[in-house]
Amino acid sequence: MKKYRVASDSLDTSAYAAIQVWAQAAETARTFQLEPMISVLRHDQFDTVMGRIGFDAKGDLTGMEPFGFYVWKAGKDVLTNVAKTPTQ
Repeated sequence: MKKYRVASDSLDTSAYAAIQVWAQAAETARTFQLEPMISVLRHDQFDTVMGRIGFDAKGDLTGMEPFGFYVWKAGKDVLTNVAKTPTQ
């Protein structure tokens, strides 16, 4: 985003990472069919703008903290605390 001088926030980054994961999974599966895509998503790791991430057998995110709490301060949403899941 900096390269193109476009302002970004965490939602932009998350959306971009989601598209990167989808594209890599489709390339690996060599199809857009649901079952092969799910298999790839559950077993592979994906390089994204947010780092290397993956998903466990339940579909939960691995490789990074999945949740953040935001508050509205001075006209901006501000990350205040990152929640830890029981397995982290």
